Amino acid sequence: MEQNHKEKEEFNLWLTVRLQEQLYAIDCRYVDSIFEITQNITALPKADDSILGLIHVRGTMLPVLDLRKLFQMKTVQEEMAEFQDMISLMKKDHIDWVNTLKRCVDTQEEFTLATDPHCCKFGRWYDQYKPTSQVVQHYFGQINEPHIRLHQSALHCFAATDEAEKQRIIKEEAEKAMEQVLKSLDDAVDAYQKSYHKMCVTISDGVSQIGILVDEIVSTEELNHIQELNFSSRESYVHTVAQTPKESNLLVVDAAHILLLSEIKNIENGIEFD
Repeated sequence: MEQNHKEKEEFNLWLTVRLQEQLYAIDCRYVDSIFEITQNITALPKADDSILGLIHVRGTMLPVLDLRKLFQMKTVQEEMAEFQDMISLMKKDHIDWVNTLKRCVDTQEEFTLATDPHCCKFGRWYDQYKPTSQVVQHYFGQINEPHIRLHQSALHCFAATDEAEKQRIIKEEAEKAMEQVLKSLDDAVDAYQKSYHKMCVTISDGVSQIGILVDEIVSTEELNHIQELNFSSRESYVHTVAQTPKESNLLVVDAAHILLLSEIKNIENGIEFD
């Protein structure tokens, strides 16, 4: 008994994973394998909502758990849909912006929309948005320059005194910059969708096993200042907080508790595993 307790204290190797912006740690003694799910997941009727279904791995059927759903977070699919909807609105805002500029030039109305690229709705969002994917960050980086030129085109337009020059600025500056912004936004959405991979961590206690779907595999490392939380968290699936050597705070997943979710029986559909 004392030997087991000593081994538990001495062991300090953890797999760190990411869900949204939060880091989590899984005791490496439970980690059986790490892989990307490329096959279809077979849904299980009447299973817990966080159980996505079954996949075939090395001759066995492995239940797959969506850790986001278990922790009552938005799913990746929900986040992607929201992101795409938001980008669609941003695109419409810029199309409307250019159309309003054209109308104001033609009718000599006062142009009241933002000429500062940091003050439009997209600019305010863009300045604080920090993509977790380097690929997505690359495409968003390409938006900045044409977005600035787009807003500057209004200043150039109303500084011009010749009507023909104003029309030239709209056509060659505003519309071209808008096309680049719209294309970059579409590319960013496409990159965002392609950047997601179904990364699965299989955990096992030698009897039961389950696959855990996570956003990203970060590293394997020792942790500092492991301390139990003094309140019930996520229905006790997370009960400990710790720090990485770089002093990033993370939450420790209770692998033993999660393994209980692998005990699914669906006799009516001919499926049974413990």
